[in-house]
Amino acid sequence: MSKTDDYARQFADLVIRSLESHTAPWTKPWKPGEVPAGPHNGVTNRSYRGGNFMNLLMTQHERGYQSAEWLTFKQIGEAGGKVRRGQKGTSIQFWKTTEPSAEQLAEDPAAKKHMQVFYFTVFNRDQCDGLPEPKAQLHVPEQWRHEKCEQLMTDSGVPFNFNGGDRAYYRPDIDQIFMPSKAAFKSQDGFYTTALHELGHSTGHKNRLGRDLSGKFGSESYAIEELRAEIFSYMTGERLGIGHDPGQHTAYIKSWIKVLKDDPKEILRACADAEKICNFLKIAHYLELQQSHVQDQELTGQEPRQERPVRKARPKPVDPLAPELLDDQIKDMKARRKAKELAIAL
Repeated sequence: MSKTDDYARQFADLVIRSLESHTAPWTKPWKPGEVPAGPHNGVTNRSYRGGNFMNLLMTQHERGYQSAEWLTFKQIGEAGGKVRRGQKGTSIQFWKTTEPSAEQLAEDPAAKKHMQVFYFTVFNRDQCDGLPEPKAQLHVPEQWRHEKCEQLMTDSGVPFNFNGGDRAYYRPDIDQIFMPSKAAFKSQDGFYTTALHELGHSTGHKNRLGRDLSGKFGSESYAIEELRAEIFSYMTGERLGIGHDPGQHTAYIKSWIKVLKDDPKEILRACADAEKICNFLKIAHYLELQQSHVQDQELTGQEPRQERPVRKARPKPVDPLAPELLDDQIKDMKARRKAKELAIAL
């Protein structure tokens, strides 16, 4: 079994356990402001993405960690801390574009750059001693949350029809989202979490990300699409601070368990697709605005400016760990690998 296969199997088993015990994060509701910041690096403060986000989040829930901060062994030492004896780290993936080496080009002049995966071990702050005190998380005001959700819905270009009766759904044949009126929801946050879930489905349209949306209710493909949308909905709810409401989506739990038992890598694909949806809808831009909002509050103790011009260019995805902190480690790994190969050859 390859390292990637083993990683996928362990991740899928973690998800299956949480689904069977009804503790999977995206199957449980939480209200705005009640959940701490999602998994992020304790040094760079950058949010983890895709599979790393969900893997660390679910590990945090399963082990009962209160902190959402994660650090490498090296980062912990440089910050003046240490890992407690007997603590077990958690593996994460880091994908990097690798240029073909001189030897590879000599053998195959047509060799192209490719994506290569590296594995790193991180530890939760709760597993460590001696680290500096974490920064307090600030609450994002309701008005600000809702303004950004409205802006996101408008910027998407997807038509919303608020005559959807008592159901919310997306129709790919006419590329339109149907929703009940705002008055039908218990809260405005509930309205926006539902709207963004359906907006996630809409990105599968052939003119956007082009996913297969032809699956019928009860089919495997339908369940997988719901898994993508639910993970996206959770990620977005956490990043924009609007909370999360799984609604009736817990009805897919048995289907999700079967899918993951049959193909463990499906959880990696679902998380990657959920992150692609976030990137397509430019969630990173709204997260950037939120971080600016928090910084303004820290500096002035007052509410920050309400509007900033929306960037037309799509922002670069946020890396889970700052590349500049990883390059030296990757070079060391490659050097050790080359030395080992040379020793074997001799």
